[in-house]
Amino acid sequence: SIDQDSPKKSSTSESSFALADNWLRARGGPAFLALLREHTEMSVQRALYGGAMSMAVEPRFADVSELRQVPDHQEVMVDPLSEQSVIVEIVELVADTAGAAPAQFHFIELAKANASIETSIDEVVAPAEYVQGGHTGSISFCLGRQRVQKFNEQSANEIHVFVACIRFAHVSSDVLISMNSPLFINPASSSAEAVDAAQLAQHTAHAHVAALFRAMVTSFAIHDFGLFGPPA
Repeated sequence: SIDQDSPKKSSTSESSFALADNWLRARGGPAFLALLREHTEMSVQRALYGGAMSMAVEPRFADVSELRQVPDHQEVMVDPLSEQSVIVEIVELVADTAGAAPAQFHFIELAKANASIETSIDEVVAPAEYVQGGHTGSISFCLGRQRVQKFNEQSANEIHVFVACIRFAHVSSDVLISMNSPLFINPASSSAEAVDAAQLAQHTAHAHVAALFRAMVTSFAIHDFGLFGPPA
């Protein structure tokens, strides 16, 4: 089931990230800014898609492609001790999202792909202006929760899912940056044996997750628009 709260609309701002900041700061004020600085300083710019894109990611996130095959349209990174994962992917642009913000639409599609038992949307940030490499587009955000079963296990874990969707008019694809962070790990799940309790407590607190996601999205850069193919 999906509980879609009405998106909270905001006016377009002068800064591409002003709208996002209102949300991602988690109303934490100076404390959040301190966390943001902490996560920014710990992160290292990492090449994506052969250098066509890049994003600052904390070293604790391993490149999953070094462990198993990953689809060409995805870059997947995971911290095995906290069960947090970060995914950058290029997906087909869906123009008709039935009135939903692009990030909200993709959040729901991710819930379907994850076979989420229960899905709720906490907040949506409507598209705001976004500029990369001289190209103007939009960025929207969605934050919610999904209850999913790992490896078809009977027990389900609850995860926080952050989604940013970047869209350009001349490109026929959306760029998604998503982060999955555990909220509750069922003791009967295989994840309970894999995670480190201390790491889980340290990295999955909401303010920390919001700051980390904000730092990654802010650092994201597109260096070669040729990756998307000819203009739409």
